[in-house]
Amino acid sequence: MKSKIFFLTIFVFLIVGSIWTHYSDYKKTANSSEEEFIENTLKDLGYPSYANASSAFRATSGEIYLPVKNFYKNQTVNPFGVYRNGRFVGYHSGVDIEVDPEDLDGEVPVFAIYDGEVIKVSDAGGYGGVVAIKHNFEGNKDLTSIYGHLRLRDIKVNEGQKITSGYLIGYLGAAYTSETAAERKHLHFGLNKNSDLDIKGYVDNLGELSNWLSPRVFMEQANAKEPR
Repeated sequence: MKSKIFFLTIFVFLIVGSIWTHYSDYKKTANSSEEEFIENTLKDLGYPSYANASSAFRATSGEIYLPVKNFYKNQTVNPFGVYRNGRFVGYHSGVDIEVDPEDLDGEVPVFAIYDGEVIKVSDAGGYGGVVAIKHNFEGNKDLTSIYGHLRLRDIKVNEGQKITSGYLIGYLGAAYTSETAAERKHLHFGLNKNSDLDIKGYVDNLGELSNWLSPRVFMEQANAKEPR
């Protein structure tokens, strides 16, 4: 009889422990932002945390700027690291910043986040107009910023041009036209650590994703300023 009570007690203890564990996990998820949920998911998969992703990239001079207005508020559709399986397949290497309803038919300016050299201005599949700028941070660390879905004919920079932080690059293209490669009107913004130019909007695996930084985390840690 005592042995039955003992095993029953152990069984109940294990059930309660399991329920508490799942409840705790649920609470963590429920109280997390979408960005935090993605970061935690990648960590659970054994992938390095992005918590200190921008710590090595410190400004040597001037300020770091956000690329568009409402950078944080308008990240509502396609965050960094999320896996998609549709028109585009893979892990999202950047973040999408949507536009406010009143700006759907208006001009939405896009700005360089920091001093750098323009290394690509072109029309690219999946983007329409795209600009890439290489920046050099303290400690001789390079980082390339990618700005996608721009109106190519109105881009204000040229390849090889040196620009300053907060410089006007151009404007977002019109929704569902060749200017945005038939995508909605938004900015795709990525931060790549490779020395070679890479503008992929999606990558096949988490290994490739390690070449990219979370734009949201980077900007938060850099205390980036609103565009001028």
